[in-house]
Amino acid sequence: MRWLKWVIARFGCPGARRVILAVALVLALPSLASPIVMDEYAQLLHYRQAREPDAPSFLNTAFVFADPANRQRDLESVGIWWMAPDLKIAFWRPLAAATQLIDFGLWPDSALLMHVHTLVWFAVLLLAIAALYDQSSASTCERCKPPLHPLQRASRARMT
Repeated sequence: MRWLKWVIARFGCPGARRVILAVALVLALPSLASPIVMDEYAQLLHYRQAREPDAPSFLNTAFVFADPANRQRDLESVGIWWMAPDLKIAFWRPLAAATQLIDFGLWPDSALLMHVHTLVWFAVLLLAIAALYDQSSASTCERCKPPLHPLQRASRARMT
């Protein structure tokens, strides 16, 4: 537990935030080497189907995974025979659908650029969380603050 208290005490330091942000981005960098897999491939197929004239909007149906209206198609394509006839799994995620719409619209054949786009959003999210953390809690780490010059200490003493 001592090491955990030591780590938590240093989270208040401005330099520590930069290190944490950099480590988070470095840990996410291996995703750049991955191809389009599983759910991304399914979303790309769904995007291509949504571009047909009578298809519903991709933003509204991007995360519909099970729908009684499409049960026969799911049985034929995926073979989910054990699925309940009235099962519906649908999530409304407009921001995630919008970023995928951008990916599929701009770089439909480049997994690298899609993953770079995702990392940019991840970096923006990390910066927003860091800014929120900075506003919600003042830095209490006295060891992180530079020492005051004797003249600064004297002027502060006179002000109080």
